[in-house]
Amino acid sequence: MAGITIQTSNLDQIQRKFAEYAAYNQRDVEMLAVDQSRKLATDLYVETAKIAPTKARIRADLNKTVTAKDWYWAKNDTHQTKLLWAITAKWAKKKGMTGKISGYFSPWFWNQIMHNMAERIWISRKNAILYLASGWLGAVKDLGGTLKKTSGKVKTQRGGATIRRGNGVVEVTMWNNTPGIETQQAKHDFVGKAIDRRIADMQVYIYRKQQEMVAALSK
Repeated sequence: MAGITIQTSNLDQIQRKFAEYAAYNQRDVEMLAVDQSRKLATDLYVETAKIAPTKARIRADLNKTVTAKDWYWAKNDTHQTKLLWAITAKWAKKKGMTGKISGYFSPWFWNQIMHNMAERIWISRKNAILYLASGWLGAVKDLGGTLKKTSGKVKTQRGGATIRRGNGVVEVTMWNNTPGIETQQAKHDFVGKAIDRRIADMQVYIYRKQQEMVAALSK
């Protein structure tokens, strides 16, 4: 299956920074490794989410494509429009209208149908705005993270993580199999950005501990 698979043990930059981080942290290394992997999965979600179109962008794109000249298309194309057409026909029949319905309504009426359809498309696209990013939620959950109720049900076939321990080494593998994820990675490199984000976060902790040590020595 196409997708992205990441093994933390293969991420040399993170491993080097993690070794330094663990030395300053002085907690169980295996626990720290899983904790940092979970944070990386969260970083992957955040960075992937950044490439999603904004709600305003979705609205603007719809406004460009759904215009007054589209009324004829609205009457004759797509399953959703056919459904609207059927509802309209039923309404016209109840009103006692006969013959072709198109004879009773102006282009303005069909523009209203187009508007309603655009709203349905808007809602559908808005709900799917984080579709690619949500594939990382399975990994966050598998690595012990807590998800928001608004995250919805995590589909394990789209993403997850495994932990393998042995000989003092922890190997975490996480994946996102959401269709299209590898294409968007090639365009935006959100994996690289997430790795940079995780390294920077560990560096902040290291710097703080170094400052604490300097302060302690100066007393």
